[in-house]
Amino acid sequence: MTGISVDSGHDTTYIVPSYQGNAVQDATLVLKIGGKQVTEHLMNQLMNGKYSFPDDNFLLWRKKKKTKFTVSSRKEIIREMKEQYCVISTNYAKSFEDPAFPEESIRLPDGNMIVMGKETFLAPEIMFQPSLANKKSCGLSQLIYYSVLKCDESIRSELVNNITLSGGNTKFPGFEKRLYQELVELFDEKTNIKVRALPNRDLLGWVGAARLSN
Repeated sequence: MTGISVDSGHDTTYIVPSYQGNAVQDATLVLKIGGKQVTEHLMNQLMNGKYSFPDDNFLLWRKKKKTKFTVSSRKEIIREMKEQYCVISTNYAKSFEDPAFPEESIRLPDGNMIVMGKETFLAPEIMFQPSLANKKSCGLSQLIYYSVLKCDESIRSELVNNITLSGGNTKFPGFEKRLYQELVELFDEKTNIKVRALPNRDLLGWVGAARLSN
């Protein structure tokens, strides 16, 4: 199988091109940003004047669990908010400059309310613009482009025609569309680019490991 695997997990994103099932080691690149960094960036955005988070822990009521109360850290709460509300903007500049960008009030476990507006797309934007989180790295689209250039010219068209996303950090709505848009701009207009985003892509790493072990 020939294509490019883009796996973004807890704190790292791997770009692995493969030809006929064999990874092209010299073209494998790493972006040291994953779900952890997106959560931290969201927390920094929200703490910047919108909510102080005076206590590191929240006492939660969990109806679905046997125990009535559990203690959860603020980072865990922010992670849940990220997974529920964050999206990838397909037009970052327009969304950022929009004075009427919609905001949503969210009730926190301690009873306080917090308003999420542009933070919903600013947090995961660091995948495409790491500099927003003070990271000295190219964005995901550029790294994929450089990875392809490191491969033999004869297989490049096959590689970009089968780009597969995996990992929970790729499940933000709009992720595959934004990636496709930026790759189209980077490659020649005659290049056929296809980005696959399967519904169960957060489990693809486990599925691949299970098959390999068998």
